[in-house]
This record gives sequence, structure tokens and C-alpha cells, in this order.
Amino acid sequence: MGAPGSRGEFDPPAYREGGVDAAIEIVDTLLTPRLAGEDVFEQERADLLLREIDGTKNYARIGGNRAKVVSLAVAKAAAQWLGIPLYGYLGTPFNNELSYPIGNIMGGSPYGRVGIVPDLQEHQIIPVNAEIMSEAAIGAILQHRVHWLTTQYMSVCDRGNARSGGWLSTCPSERVPRFSR
Repeated sequence: MGAPGSRGEFDPPAYREGGVDAAIEIVDTLLTPRLAGEDVFEQERADLLLREIDGTKNYARIGGNRAKVVSLAVAKAAAQWLGIPLYGYLGTPFNNELSYPIGNIMGGSPYGRVGIVPDLQEHQIIPVNAEIMSEAAIGAILQHRVHWLTTQYMSVCDRGNARSGGWLSTCPSERVPRFSR
């Protein structure tokens, strides 16, 4: 549902009250009865029904996570009926490109906490030359390495995790180490 730091009027609320039990109740009482019997190969119709059931511009009633999960469940049902994996159903026979995972590694500026923060918004890792998923996973390894580096080289500065997923430090920019090592 977008980066946690992204909060526009159309972004769904992060959580609703009631936890998992309330989520299951909403799916069982509001969503399942309306979607039962629909054609799983009509994904757009299912998504429009979810929007109609919710009745708000940002999924405030049923919640963005529930809408996404139910939408994916419809797609997964179609894939299972065809006997193919979900990624094969969502992709095409002609799409053999790897989607690159993007990882935020260092945050600051508008997402920073009160105090001095680096004058950068975020640094991201994008493994653009990866040909297989295990190569693309290097981004996760690098994110953990950056965390280790911040604890080693920036120990005098306050550290934490930014809302957008990157590591956050209150050190001024000149104290932020170069992560090209």
C-alpha cells in the first residue's frame, strides 16, 4: 500500500481496530457473500466490487490490507484453476523479466525525527543487474550491512528506523559514512 511515509488522502489507513479477529469478520460478513459466485477470471470486476463494498475513497471501511489480500486471493484462485503458479498468472508468457526489489537503506530530511538529520531524503538499493532472485536478494543483505555500519561508525548519533523503511540517524550529512565499501 505504498511507503509508510506516504500519507495522502487516498492512502488507506494503516490499521483498523479489532486486529485479526475483526479482519476475519469483515472478510466473512462483508466481502465473501458479495464475491461468492463471481468469475475468478474477472479480476477487474472483483476489484471494483471491493471498492463498491467499501464505499470510501481510501478503503477506510474494509481496510486496504484486506482489500489487497482478497484481490490477491481472487487471482490465486484463478491461477490454481489453471494449474499455474500465481506469478505465472499475473505475468504473461512474454514477460520473463525479474522485478527488482527496491530497499530503502538510509533516511532523513522530511521523514527524520525532530533534531538534526541528514539533508537527504533517502538512499535506495536497486539491484538492477540481477538476473535471478538470489542475486536480487543482495539488497536485503546490504540493508543489514548498512545497519551494522551505522552502529559502528555513527555510534555517537541517535539511530532508528525511518517510517519509509530506511535506517535513520540524527547525524548531520558530513557524519554519514560513504557506503560504497
